[in-house]
Amino acid sequence: MLDTSPVNMENAINAINEVYTNVLRQKCPSLYIGPVNSPYDAAVAEALLQYHTENHTDFSGNDELNEIIFKQIEEYYNNTLPFSIKELTIDNQCEGNRNPRLVLYDYFYKDVNDDQDHLKYLIKIGEVCGGWTPLNNVVIIQHRAEEIHLDDNGRLHNEHGPAIKFRGNNNRANVYAIHGQKVSVEP
Repeated sequence: MLDTSPVNMENAINAINEVYTNVLRQKCPSLYIGPVNSPYDAAVAEALLQYHTENHTDFSGNDELNEIIFKQIEEYYNNTLPFSIKELTIDNQCEGNRNPRLVLYDYFYKDVNDDQDHLKYLIKIGEVCGGWTPLNNVVIIQHRAEEIHLDDNGRLHNEHGPAIKFRGNNNRANVYAIHGQKVSVEP
């Protein structure tokens, strides 16, 4: 689950569609945004989508939506976004490979043969992406972290930088920790 390779969008979309079909028993989303670099980028993308929904922006398709959202994420970070967006939230985000519970679920599903068939779909998402945000007919897909550093006991740890470093130039989502204890600034 600590894979740090970039996300393969096709695999992530397939895994998410399996959750919608087999667990939620709902129609699969028609639009996918991503992969964004971090949970913070996903929060910005979600706020941008909310803005566009409220203002009835018409997108011709997934490619155009991705292009616009990625451009506006950059504008947000550069303080050049020509409009303001609402408060950012991570409340709708679902973790992928950063979810430690999925390791436990994976054990019970594969090794103990626990009869929790729906868990296999969540485990699959954990294997293919860093996180995802299910919204109304749209899903935001996150890359996995670029780097994850652990100490000998398997706890987040890096004395010389982030213990979890996300892709891209924005470091707002990076996690700093020493021997599993989160610290608020670079060590």
